[in-house]
Amino acid sequence: MCGQTVEVPGKGKTVLGDLTTAEMVQLYIKPMTEKPKLDYVQATARSYCRHPWNRESIFREDIPECPRSLNMTRECKGRLMWGPCTFFVSHCWAYKFKDLVNLVIRHYDAQPGTNLGRSYMPIYYWTDVFAVGQHFYGDFKDHPDSDFAGVIRASQAVLLTILPWRSPLVVERVWCLFEALQAVSAHVNLELLVEQIESMQSISKLHQVFTRTVIEQLDIKKSKASVPSDKAFILEQVEMTVGIRMFNSILQDSLRRKVLEVLLITAVLKNDMESVQKLVRAEVFVSSNVLSFSGYTAFSTDDRGLKALALVIKHSPNVSKLLLHTTEDSRAKVEGFAALMSALKNNSSLTDLTLAKNPKDDLRTHTGGWVGPKAMESLAEMLPTNSKLRRLDLSRNIKMGSLGFSYLAKGLRQSERSGITELDVSECGADARGVSALVDVLAASSVSSAMSQHKGLSMFSPVGSGFLKQRAASERKDLSKSDTSLPLVIRDRSLDFDAKLSSGRAMAEIKARAMSGRLSTRSSMDSYSSIDMVQRSKSSSATQAHGLAAGLFDSPGSSNRTSPSGSRSSVTILMTASKPLAQPRVPITILNLSLNCVGNNEGAAALGGMLRSCRTLERLTLRGCDIGPPGIKAMCAGLSASHSLSCLDLSHNPLGDTGIELLAGALKASNSCSVLLLQACDIRQDGAAALGTLLASNSCPLQELSLACNPLTSLGAGAFMPGVRANHTLCLLDMHKCSISSKEGLGSIAQGVQGNKVLRELDIRDNQLKGSEGEHGAALLADNLVGNTTLKKLYMYNVLSTMGASPHLAKLKSACTQLDVDTRTPRTTYHS
Repeated sequence: MCGQTVEVPGKGKTVLGDLTTAEMVQLYIKPMTEKPKLDYVQATARSYCRHPWNRESIFREDIPECPRSLNMTRECKGRLMWGPCTFFVSHCWAYKFKDLVNLVIRHYDAQPGTNLGRSYMPIYYWTDVFAVGQHFYGDFKDHPDSDFAGVIRASQAVLLTILPWRSPLVVERVWCLFEALQAVSAHVNLELLVEQIESMQSISKLHQVFTRTVIEQLDIKKSKASVPSDKAFILEQVEMTVGIRMFNSILQDSLRRKVLEVLLITAVLKNDMESVQKLVRAEVFVSSNVLSFSGYTAFSTDDRGLKALALVIKHSPNVSKLLLHTTEDSRAKVEGFAALMSALKNNSSLTDLTLAKNPKDDLRTHTGGWVGPKAMESLAEMLPTNSKLRRLDLSRNIKMGSLGFSYLAKGLRQSERSGITELDVSECGADARGVSALVDVLAASSVSSAMSQHKGLSMFSPVGSGFLKQRAASERKDLSKSDTSLPLVIRDRSLDFDAKLSSGRAMAEIKARAMSGRLSTRSSMDSYSSIDMVQRSKSSSATQAHGLAAGLFDSPGSSNRTSPSGSRSSVTILMTASKPLAQPRVPITILNLSLNCVGNNEGAAALGGMLRSCRTLERLTLRGCDIGPPGIKAMCAGLSASHSLSCLDLSHNPLGDTGIELLAGALKASNSCSVLLLQACDIRQDGAAALGTLLASNSCPLQELSLACNPLTSLGAGAFMPGVRANHTLCLLDMHKCSISSKEGLGSIAQGVQGNKVLRELDIRDNQLKGSEGEHGAALLADNLVGNTTLKKLYMYNVLSTMGASPHLAKLKSACTQLDVDTRTPRTTYHS
């Protein structure tokens, strides 16, 4: 929006961002909302305000890299543009609109989970210019949107914008002061949103500047308002509640504390340990739950800065999310990171920790600030003491290497109960050995938690596992010492077999059926025909169950036993007692290993083992990991066994047709994957045919599939699209830049989409048809899609280059009123 132009009387065409917020409201917001007389958000949601970047309150496209987006691509396509208020923005209408937007964007970029602003998070900022109707005339107390206090109470924090920092305008505006008091009164966190402080002055001098310009200047009687009646209304409210003097006193005290917080963080960035110690002794601490050093506040300090940060963390119990990006100039080393990790030990608040490099930085120019193996050793010692940590991001620390991965694995292994659900170790310089060490721990934590002691629940699978034999024997020995005459029932869900273990005959029958493969026809730990041992009465012994398990494991040839269908038999025995099933020690749901050398042998095999045993993993990202057909083959058994994995990203791996055929077979057996990203995987005709067969079977519930930048050609499209036609789940299909350059290829796409009743979005950009091929292809597209009522978005940039195609596209648009055909927007990024 900042880049849009409007006609300004006396100035001509002017960019919105260069106007003040007040001018933007008068020259843009009011004209756009004149007809419906609604606030801007509602007017846009009801299509009174139309923009190329949104459709029905949804972002149409990612925001491309440009100065207005702070020079980065921002992923938001298909996401909601607004929702329940997260932060209330208190600002002055005299600000340049672009300055206000930049402050808010920088605040968003500093929030954990946004990947420094690149990734979408449902964080919504309430701003009066957009959320309040601008066509009301009369006393503001009668305005339908006047309940600012209610919005503030529902917010996570009020952001009081300090701009410019040497002489901020907010202390002169009555509305800003009133909003700040509402936050303080409602016990809602008040945060100062300060522009970058560029000053060589000491912390004590800066304190004097802030005190003089922010605190001492605050007097609501001297404040200003654009509408005189607004000031009269607010002063009346203040007089009726706390009184003018008390109002000023409360707000000055609150702002004084917030200014000291800002100075505390500034002292850390200046390596000023002495000032940090003075402020901490004065009981200054960070009151926000997020402490972020990224963007223009990224860490460029040395070990003194990290030690100062450690001191701040120790005295700031509210901080639950710490984000620290080190710059190329940082000289932080092992000693500093060790001090920080020591401060984080036994921290009962920390849930989110990021120690990474800026996603845009060229790592070749970085001379320091690395989380290397020695720093990882300190982090590994911290992990077992922090059971509340949920998200750990160590991305782009390329000097971590396999040794660093080993230390991380050690820390996770020693954790009795880790809470980590998200782990990002992408681009950390690990080879297959390091990756294997890490994922083996994740796999082992899942198995060991499932195989808990008899007071909980014991699980054994698959048949023939040496580790499980030993565990079974151990548990059987433990049980034989205890008084556990617990009657059990073995239940085979698939065969409706239910027999009490009251006789050796029943046990023999179960054992015989398990060994013959009749109890299970899948090798999956999750897709077994389970045998549950459930307490019923005191007529059987729990030891019998463990005897059965050990007997199965010890049976000759059991490790190679196959079912009639040819798959390896497995049996899982569950013994349920007084306690519920234990959760995995590392309940990982999101794992990013991109740009580490997984390879085709040890690393891929370890991943297969983790997928087979980990029941919590939902998203696995393996972009650019040097995985080829042998690697996929090593992972296939695990992929087939995983029934929790919903998103798999294998982009930029040399899979080829052979690897895709193996992958398709594995996914057909898993029945869980809904998002599959295969960009630049060297997929050709045979691989496309395999994926088409997978879609046609409807056994894998794929909803999103990306084949971008693969040389499918028109022949590959012809082999793939019949599967799309027969599919009942696919909603988004990306075939950008797939070398489809003939009318036959475009015709195959059109025929596939014609028969599909669920596909909503199709991207075929950069598949250029030249000359008459383009005209004929457009005709085939229009003829086949006429009557389609489900496809809503069709991206066709750089597909049809001839003018003769225009009439056919016009026909298509008129026949399919729900369809938005976009021929102008180039591809800016890959979705992941």
